[in-house]
Amino acid sequence: PHLAKDFVDSPTYLKDFYRLIKKSLYDYVDLPHRSHYDLFGLWITSTYFAHLFYAVPYIHLYGPKGSGKTKALETLNYLSFNSHKLSTITEAAIGDTISDQRGVVTIDQAERIKPDLVGLLADGYKRNGGRRRIVQGSGANREVRECSTYGHKALASYKPLHHDLSDRCIRINMAKTSRDDVFDLNGHEECWPKHRDQLYRFALTRWSDVKKYYRPCFRNRRGSG
Repeated sequence: PHLAKDFVDSPTYLKDFYRLIKKSLYDYVDLPHRSHYDLFGLWITSTYFAHLFYAVPYIHLYGPKGSGKTKALETLNYLSFNSHKLSTITEAAIGDTISDQRGVVTIDQAERIKPDLVGLLADGYKRNGGRRRIVQGSGANREVRECSTYGHKALASYKPLHHDLSDRCIRINMAKTSRDDVFDLNGHEECWPKHRDQLYRFALTRWSDVKKYYRPCFRNRRGSG
C-alpha cells in the first residue's frame, strides 16, 4: 500500500532504472555475451506492455545441467510482469495463470512439455492466438468461457524444444560460469522488488508513448498493394 501511495504522490521513475536492472542481472547471472543483458532488460521491460503488442517473443535458455539456466530463469521470474513459475505444466495451469493475471509464465525443465501442449504454447505468442475454451457449470447453468494464453514466456531446458515452439523463441545457449564474482541467489534480495516498482512506474506513466511509437510491420500479400 505504501508503494501505491508513493506513486500517487509522486508518479515518477528513476531515469537510470534500466541501467540498474542490467547491473543486478550482471551481478547475479552469468550470460554468454554482454548483449544478452540488454536482451534480458528489454524483454523484461516489454512484459509490462505486452497487451499493446500484436506478438511477443519467448526466451529459451538452453544448456546442460549446471549451466545456470535455472538461475537465469529465476531472475526473469522475479522481474517480469505478474510472473509465475509453473511447477505443473498443464493446459489449465497455463491458461488460468495467463488469463487471470495477464502475466508472464516461466517454465523450467521445458523438455517435459507434453506434445499436446506444444500447439497451445506456440500459438500464444500472438495476441489473437492461443485461445482455450472452458465449459463451466452444468445443465441450464452451463456456459463456455474463452481464455487467452497470449503473452511472454520464458523456458529453460537441456534438450531442444519442439520446432513449432522453438520458432517462437530467442535461444540463449548457456554454459557453466567462468566468473567468480557472480552472487548467490536466494530470491529475497532487496533489488528485485525495487526494480519491479520502477518497472510498474515506467509502464503506468509511459504506456501511451509506447502505444504511439509501436509500429508493427506487416508484409503485404502479393497483389494486395
